[in-house]
Amino acid sequence: MTRATRKPSRITVSVVLLDPAWTKLLPGVERLVRKAARADVGEVVGVALKLDREPRELPVPPDLQAALGKRRILQREFDGLPPGQRRQSLLYLSAAKAPETRRKRLARLAEVLLERALLRQPKPTKKRKPRG
Repeated sequence: MTRATRKPSRITVSVVLLDPAWTKLLPGVERLVRKAARADVGEVVGVALKLDREPRELPVPPDLQAALGKRRILQREFDGLPPGQRRQSLLYLSAAKAPETRRKRLARLAEVLLERALLRQPKPTKKRKPRG
């Protein structure tokens, strides 16, 4: 399966100080941030950024791969799912403990993918103006 690679999506900022103007709008948040930083407004503070390069993809189980391989439309639909829905589907399937439950969930997932593929609105095509 080919999937578009995504850039790292998490950056952790250790300290943020808000502008004094925000104090009136968010007094509790601003106070908590300053307390955590042990700093006051206007002080210079260090900020540490951590780039997260961990992969977000879950492995596709062999039984799901086999089910998707039987119908090309299911494979295309599964590959086209947004990362969050794809992850949710894989977690839903992997949470099944009994083999019968897993088979039922696999059948339901295939049904949902087929329904999505059949009910999807085709992308509108631009009509060209005739020349002449």
